[in-house]
Amino acid sequence: EKMSARRNQSTEKSAGMGKRFESVLDSSNRYDDDVQPSSENEHPGAYKVGIKVLGLMRDSVTWKVAEVYSVRKAKFFEEIVDEDDERDNLIYDELPATHHPKQNKDNKLTYKEKYLKELREKIQAADAQSLGKETLDPESQDKGGRRDLAKVQEQQEAELRKSLRYEYYIHYLGIDRRLDRWVTELFIKIDTDEIHRQESKINMEEEEKKAQRNMDKDKQYLYNDENHGMTEREIQFFLQETKLKTVESIQFGANWLETWYFTALPKEYHTKCLYICDFCLFFCVHKREFLRHSKKCEVRHPPGDEIYRDGDVSFFEVNGTTERVYCENLSYISRMYLDHKNIFNPIDAFLFYVLCEVKADGFHLVGYFSKEKNIEANQNNLSCILVMPFCQRGGYGKLLIEMSYALSIIERKPGGPERPLSDLGHITYVKYWTRRVVQHLLQLEEKQEELSIKNMSFDTGMREDDILYILNHQKIMRRDPHGRDTINCEKEFLEKILSFSGMAGRPVYMDRIRWKPFISSQ
Repeated sequence: EKMSARRNQSTEKSAGMGKRFESVLDSSNRYDDDVQPSSENEHPGAYKVGIKVLGLMRDSVTWKVAEVYSVRKAKFFEEIVDEDDERDNLIYDELPATHHPKQNKDNKLTYKEKYLKELREKIQAADAQSLGKETLDPESQDKGGRRDLAKVQEQQEAELRKSLRYEYYIHYLGIDRRLDRWVTELFIKIDTDEIHRQESKINMEEEEKKAQRNMDKDKQYLYNDENHGMTEREIQFFLQETKLKTVESIQFGANWLETWYFTALPKEYHTKCLYICDFCLFFCVHKREFLRHSKKCEVRHPPGDEIYRDGDVSFFEVNGTTERVYCENLSYISRMYLDHKNIFNPIDAFLFYVLCEVKADGFHLVGYFSKEKNIEANQNNLSCILVMPFCQRGGYGKLLIEMSYALSIIERKPGGPERPLSDLGHITYVKYWTRRVVQHLLQLEEKQEELSIKNMSFDTGMREDDILYILNHQKIMRRDPHGRDTINCEKEFLEKILSFSGMAGRPVYMDRIRWKPFISSQ
């Protein structure tokens, strides 16, 4: 009798309540939930493009305000729901290894069941949106005193399938575009108050950064404006054209990794996963094609000339004119991880210096830097630099920079990186410059030799303005009361600065370089 009275009471309460605020808010941010999609409503029931949401950060439980840039029907949804076990296994086989749920040999599940099980575990661990909104109350039990678990699971399954219908491309406001990604509804939610709070905070921080950049010219040299030389209209056009990633991930040899930015590949190569041979850089859209190529490919090192070998690392010089396809593919890969404003560059005008790890089966690409053949025009000894993400934090970035300056020393033409640099590039270069300048000053102090900025430029391969920047930035050079510039070469002072400049990178031994400067035929 008590249970029936409680049910009647809850029915009477809900009869006059109408729609809840959350339901009205949710419906206003979605397209109409039509049965059949139409030209005006291509994604019925999906969140609208352009709205602000809270997105779950990758590998975190933190929710950040984000904007929905695009919506698409989940490519795997119909396959998971409708296809048979044989097709499920094919889908499972085609996904990157890092996406595979753990296999259980004793209890063989279809890909659909594995995927749904993995998602449930993820949701419970991250305390994400509740799937069973109408789960049974502990007090509402049947006569036998047992919960209707089958009904609860059925409701959760229906909610889960509904939330997997669409994928949303979201951009986290105030955060670099490298974190943009496609997510399902499980990883986004609407909370108007929290969205407004985070937006206001981001706008204030942007205004403070802009004011600081205008006031502090010293920092302008350090944090170069990535939009340098572009009008506001050009910037907006660039951001609009490169908003979505054309390739979402790559399988580079044995390594699977997500891409960071847009790359201007032909539409035939716009895919969730692009397979790339790490020896010859051949691009494959399908995994079977990649496996066939891997068995037949006889290339085991980059084209061009090997100019340096030190133990397990090697450098190759590749000419963009004679090895055009290889260099173009290398540029496409770098574009996936560098947010360049110029999408198209003439490959013929560049030399590429490819860094490889030497292993038993061949020379595996780790990173590279490129430089223009005509260095006299701009004093750039490095135009583009990339270390593959799976090799980062291994000292390879410093090794690439060290090699670029070693070549400048041989040429007797001091140079530096092409501006503007990326945020990560700036940090790396300032640490490298600081260590190089301080070490040179310590050597001069030990030998009791006179200091000359010009001589230091030729000895280190660095541009004079980069040396002067470090001397001022680290407060090594100061102006005395008489208006003369003085340099503090005290050993303790310099060693303290050196301790904050990061770990020393792997050195480049000048006697092991087998290289002659490029001479243009023009």
